[in-house]
Amino acid sequence: MPRITIFSIFPLLLGLSILLNSAVAQEQLPLVEVNCMKSKSADYEQVEKDIWQPIHQAMVDSKTKVWWGLYAVVYGDKSKCDYYTVDVYSPSQLRNGPGFGAAIDKLYPKGFDKQFARTVASRDNVETTLWATVAETSMADYQYMKVNWMKAMPGQEQKYVEMEKQYFQPVYQKMVDDGKLGGWKLFTLLAPEGSQMPYNFTTVDMWKDLGPADPTDAMKKIHPDMGMDKMIMTAEGTREHLNSQVLVKLASTTRN
Repeated sequence: MPRITIFSIFPLLLGLSILLNSAVAQEQLPLVEVNCMKSKSADYEQVEKDIWQPIHQAMVDSKTKVWWGLYAVVYGDKSKCDYYTVDVYSPSQLRNGPGFGAAIDKLYPKGFDKQFARTVASRDNVETTLWATVAETSMADYQYMKVNWMKAMPGQEQKYVEMEKQYFQPVYQKMVDDGKLGGWKLFTLLAPEGSQMPYNFTTVDMWKDLGPADPTDAMKKIHPDMGMDKMIMTAEGTREHLNSQVLVKLASTTRN
């Protein structure tokens, strides 16, 4: 994976700040690195749990990372990748790139060759993307999440973000408060970038159980004069919903 430095991500962060033109862009909201993994053997899940989860936990404990999680695709296209790993950093933690060296040296002082070979034999890292958190609800326990891949209309990026924050975020926060949802987040893509990228935003709905949480009651309380159909029509004027995947959380670090 290419080394990410402050010199490579600074233009992206600057562009995001100009794009959003809001207080959110100034806050220290997390950066999220997502690795699309295609398993090559039945050993892959155990590789992540046996070898990599302790490494990520050591990084969390040393405050060089905020969080790590392993997810499997339950519903949706699995042809490209059937697992995802998610690494969460503060902007300052990612300034010099994701450094695994110190954690690996601490846990494997006699060498890491066998573990690395087992890793390479178990999966291909198909793609790595870097995302910035734009908006989020408070969080509760969850087991599943629905990832919605979005393409904001050209020139409508800021309007799309404002629409999500004005209409959808309060509804999802009410659902979290009522114990019906584990959380909700909105991310914008930082890297890679370019006209060939099919998406530039994603929303993530955290579910407690496998199955969608009904937003009807929360909608009536938060937007009593706006039905779901009108809200969806408002959203469709700013973005295209490309597709969705449902993932299950298999392992994660413990937050400090």
